[in-house]
Amino acid sequence: MIPVFFAVFVIGAVGEEAGWMPFVIDPLQRRWSALTAGAVCGAVWAVWHIVPWIQAGHDAVWIAWHGLVTVLLRIVIVWIYNNTGRSVLMAVLFHAGANVGFFLFPNYGSHYDPMVTGIILAVMVGIIVFLWGGRTLAAYRYVSR
Repeated sequence: MIPVFFAVFVIGAVGEEAGWMPFVIDPLQRRWSALTAGAVCGAVWAVWHIVPWIQAGHDAVWIAWHGLVTVLLRIVIVWIYNNTGRSVLMAVLFHAGANVGFFLFPNYGSHYDPMVTGIILAVMVGIIVFLWGGRTLAAYRYVSR
């Protein structure tokens, strides 16, 4: 089922990333830092998903932690995007891969704990910001077009 789920999640991620990255993240990065752009976009992304999470039967604590996961994932996606020459394809592949991982591990997401994921991602984002800097989240200086 992994290839089927990956294909389905790629289709969804193409639509999201084709909009988020060049049309939202790029202008936000020109105005603010990459870290701020990722956090703002991630917050909007999280709010956008609150109703489906409620409809899926998740409680407020799960939603709060998964909202944090969503914001942190967007920051990681911005980091990947900026370090791959602004590749929307890489953002799509990471986004789809993350969805597959959350959904399937270990049994259709039955053991997914957003608190654990949030803590791991917070450490990961902290390392990214420490090593690459919050301004660009990249090894090179962000140049606006």
